[in-house]
Amino acid sequence: MESNKEYFNRKEPVPEEINPSIPAFGNRIYGDQTLYEYLLEFLLVFVSRKEKDNKELCFKFHNFNSEEFRYFPNPRVGLKRFIFYKNSKSDTKYEIDNLFYEQFKIELNKHIQSSQNENIEDIIQEFLYGFSAVLKTRSWYAQSLLPLVPEMIFSETIGNKDNRKSLHTLFSNSDKSPTECETTFNTTQHAFLARGGEIYYLHIFLGLNNDLNRKLHLEKLLNTLLNNKYLSNLTNFLENIWEEYLNPDNYTDLLSNGSLYFIPNIYKKRGIESVNELINLLSCNIDNFKKLELFAHGMMLQIFRMLHERALEKTSKLPLWVLDIANDSTVKKLAVNSYDDFENSIEDILKSNIKKDTNDKFISSLKEGKKHSINLIRKLGKEIGFIIPIKGANMRMTLSENLIKFLVLSIVKPNEKMEFHTFLDKLYDKFGIVIGSFHGEKYLKENNLDRELAGYFHKNKYAFQELLKKIGFLRDLSDATSIVENPYDNIEECNDL
Repeated sequence: MESNKEYFNRKEPVPEEINPSIPAFGNRIYGDQTLYEYLLEFLLVFVSRKEKDNKELCFKFHNFNSEEFRYFPNPRVGLKRFIFYKNSKSDTKYEIDNLFYEQFKIELNKHIQSSQNENIEDIIQEFLYGFSAVLKTRSWYAQSLLPLVPEMIFSETIGNKDNRKSLHTLFSNSDKSPTECETTFNTTQHAFLARGGEIYYLHIFLGLNNDLNRKLHLEKLLNTLLNNKYLSNLTNFLENIWEEYLNPDNYTDLLSNGSLYFIPNIYKKRGIESVNELINLLSCNIDNFKKLELFAHGMMLQIFRMLHERALEKTSKLPLWVLDIANDSTVKKLAVNSYDDFENSIEDILKSNIKKDTNDKFISSLKEGKKHSINLIRKLGKEIGFIIPIKGANMRMTLSENLIKFLVLSIVKPNEKMEFHTFLDKLYDKFGIVIGSFHGEKYLKENNLDRELAGYFHKNKYAFQELLKKIGFLRDLSDATSIVENPYDNIEECNDL
């Protein structure tokens, strides 16, 4: 096992878990987290209070001199129930929640004046439900909205079946107050918000590198991303109505308690790059819906890079990714081998974090570690269009349109441009991405393969140029030079931030 000095925010001994992905990659527990839940959890930590007695949302990272990395989100269970309960599974609807759902509508109608016959509460509910991000077949309390404003970012709440069945009787007999019933959800289980976003938060925090100006700059851009006063006013109006009904003795009774754990210190190097990439992306004056989508996809690419660099930390190997863009048979085979190397490196570090005196549990420990690393990479990699095919053998890496957009907007600053060959150099230097012949030859040399194969990457490079051109990020000049450009204005200049 590795020493605490190799980790950030590790004050106690590294746990000897059956899940070796935890000491390998940081305290990220489960493999069931979805794409948007990584983003939601990161933003939840960012906007939440860092001190429990502060009633206002924070909208800031922790201070660089913080001794404890804690955060205190408001689960906003009443608002979540109002939005999701009506359309949720019937087998997760309990009498107490049905009672509170109807009570919420009663309280809401007290504050609504309308001469129309329509049910205004239903219109509001359907409007907000339209911003759903994570539904699946989950219970209403495990569903989520797109994080368009801080008030729409819900922390995790898990309801216990037996507990919720008994609450209605207790409440009806006046043994429990509304606040007591509303705060019985488990808010620390991490079943869906499974610490992946917390790890990314610490990754970005490390990447700020104690630079106060960069910290303030990124905070300002994230605040702009989550700024929609109309949605904030509506959601705050609804939540305040419910909190007035609950009338807790102390507002902090409604808050949950989160604690950030640890990540390897090697993430700092990649974190500095990730911060730069986020600042460039968030500086682009594009629609916030699209920006959130690119943020979610790009975050996952950054996380994959974190994991690969960590896996090869103690080797002399370079974490290189050969991409299959043109579906050329030779490059395709190299891309398959490249992805196999990626997974093998993950498996190697998992094995190194399984105690040698637990051979009887080695197979089960390795299986558990792969579930929360390799299997997770496959699932989310396919979801963002980074890994193909969706089903079947010969898995390899490629780039979806959203990933291409993220890479351009995160590397090329707003209203700036660079030559295509320079952009390929940036992809190689920042992400280890291999597309054209020049970097293909480097990959072949690194892996002791026939360097004559580099010529087959020419078709790959051309196909990538055509994709960039189709999306609107590349144009050809008269002297046969191609330019990659970020066509968007800088949002800070547009809005005078």
